[in-house]
Amino acid sequence: MKKFITLAVLIMMVLSGCEEPGGDNVTTQLPNLIIKNESSFVLTNVVFSGISFTADGTNELSPLSPAVSKPLKESDLNKSGYITFVRKDIGIALKTEAISINDQDYSFTFLDSTVVEEQGNSSNKRSLAQISFLSQVTVQRGGLTVSKSDNINFGESLIDVQKQNDFTIKNTGVGKLLFEGIEPVKIIGDSDGVFSVVQPSSSEIAPDGSLSFIINFTPKAAQSYSATVTIKTNDQNGDFGFSITAAGVSPKPIAEIFYGEIEISQNGIIDAGEVLITQSKNITITLKNSGSALLTINTASISINGTDASVFTKLGDPSGNISVGDSSTFDIKCEPIKEGDNNAILRIPTDDESRSTIEIYLRVTGVRGAAVLELIQSSVIIENNSLFIFGRVEIGTFQTRTFTIKNTGNINLNLPAAPNPVVSSSNPVFVVQLQPANRVLTPDSSTTFIIRLLPSAEAEVSSLINIENDSEDGLFSFNINGTGYVKRPQIEIIYNDVSIAQNNTIDAGDILITQAKDISVIIRNTGEALLNIDTSDITITGTDSSAFTKITNPAANISVGEESSFIIKCEPVVEGENTAILTIPSDDINRNPVIINLKTIGHKGASIFELSQGAAVIANNSLTPFDMGQVLLGGNTSITFKIRNTGNIPLELTGTPFIESSSDLFVIPVQPTNTVLNPAYDTTFTVLYTPTEEQTDTAFITILNNSKNSVYTLNLKATGYTATAD
Repeated sequence: MKKFITLAVLIMMVLSGCEEPGGDNVTTQLPNLIIKNESSFVLTNVVFSGISFTADGTNELSPLSPAVSKPLKESDLNKSGYITFVRKDIGIALKTEAISINDQDYSFTFLDSTVVEEQGNSSNKRSLAQISFLSQVTVQRGGLTVSKSDNINFGESLIDVQKQNDFTIKNTGVGKLLFEGIEPVKIIGDSDGVFSVVQPSSSEIAPDGSLSFIINFTPKAAQSYSATVTIKTNDQNGDFGFSITAAGVSPKPIAEIFYGEIEISQNGIIDAGEVLITQSKNITITLKNSGSALLTINTASISINGTDASVFTKLGDPSGNISVGDSSTFDIKCEPIKEGDNNAILRIPTDDESRSTIEIYLRVTGVRGAAVLELIQSSVIIENNSLFIFGRVEIGTFQTRTFTIKNTGNINLNLPAAPNPVVSSSNPVFVVQLQPANRVLTPDSSTTFIIRLLPSAEAEVSSLINIENDSEDGLFSFNINGTGYVKRPQIEIIYNDVSIAQNNTIDAGDILITQAKDISVIIRNTGEALLNIDTSDITITGTDSSAFTKITNPAANISVGEESSFIIKCEPVVEGENTAILTIPSDDINRNPVIINLKTIGHKGASIFELSQGAAVIANNSLTPFDMGQVLLGGNTSITFKIRNTGNIPLELTGTPFIESSSDLFVIPVQPTNTVLNPAYDTTFTVLYTPTEEQTDTAFITILNNSKNSVYTLNLKATGYTATAD
């Protein structure tokens, strides 16, 4: 036992010797992870093992910002993990390669070259600057893409004369394209120094953006030059390179041929288009010196050869010497001799080394000519052998129509020469008042002639009109019709805005017998002369003529386009249809006299007696008496009733008195003052009940009238009672 106690004391002493001065227990301190951003990019959401490493709660680690240190968890020791983060400018979630931390502090620094990987996409693993194909160089020249290792030929340039070549760098990636150095575009292999670069204006290009650069070529000798162009950027695929070649040349002339604004290449075609056979067309050819030395033309040796060489005639020569940038012209006459293509070859000798003899094909298309006669009257085309309607002309007057002859062909249209007539008429009623003045019509030109119609009878007349000409169709003919007429009046009868034809009916509608209705009949003159009405002879005849009375007369004279009205009183004499015939004499030869049927429907009238109290209608002689209620003995009550005429003739109260009661307990204090009620009118009366005994009393009220039933009976009841003590 003593040994055991001694051993325990020794263990406690050993343990206490491990404690720090002060005597308190202290746990083992965990290592720190220190992260520093020395890259070119802002990093956000930097996390390791769930621990955020962004500074001051800003959620960002800016380039060259102070290092951030955080203590790790015990579970993080001696096992691999990743630092995850987002590159802010592109928003892609990334992670570092795996790191492992033991019991010592661990420091990690982000550089542009740090290898990172897109989270969830292990195939996208690049340096921090190149991750996710952020930037990609595309080079263009003149809108065409330049591929890597392409050879771009700048062509020729005069010695000591600078030639500019423009290029565009486009960023077709998703992140910024960064240039390396202050001269990212370099020329390599230019030992003679003939190439120079105008660098891009910025050090970076945003996605879908572009910048331009220029390569100037200034040759020093007449020889070929070549070099390599390298563009240094952060493109993941490395530097972009292509080769360039160019040639220095001594000054020389360059001959160019133009027809209008179009340059004609060697062995190209100048097409003069269509030309009528026997006619000609001149075309102008331009020689231009686009070189750097005087261009000499051997004008004496300019020739036109080939199958149809005779069709083309050189009318003059260009200048024998054309200065740099200047031009000279000459004309060629094209006169086809056959239908279709007429071809030849134009040859022009020059001192242009690359084009010592200019060869150009000449072409003109021969077209057969034709004159085409087109006849027009007031913008309407009149076809050959067709009919033209001249219209109506009043007898004793005349009307003219002007016709236009137009040549819609492509050669002259010839009409007979004066004094020979061009236009003739087969009927003297139609006179060619004016012959065409212009007898030769060039294409698209026109001339006119005038035809006059002077009718002598009230009838339709016609004529055949012939036009002599030399068109392919020859004689042009058309028929012409017109009508002679006399101005006359024309009568129209209108009722209720409806035109009433001869022998049709004016219906005045339903009318009560003994009542009347006035209708207005309108007479309108739709003719061309004054309309005369014999108002004294306007008559109404027929079976029921007494039902219709002419109250007023229309005007005796009605001008063209004017109207006049008169009134007919309709008063049916029989029940049902009442008919008659209205006759109106006038000087309208087509409708004299006017005959119109008149009609109205006669209806017998009836008065209808209706009795009501409040909103309730009370039936005649109802088996259920109208109850006037209970009335205290010694008192009375009164009820007012209304009599209304719901018929269509007056209702008359005929009794003496007008309203009579069968009982002295029910009295009529005042008789109605209005005893004749027109349709829809009413009057009132009051019944006064005064009980004498405690019982139910009854009575009937009698109202004599001229309605169909003649007697109206109102049954009444009321009850007298005595007040009782509670």
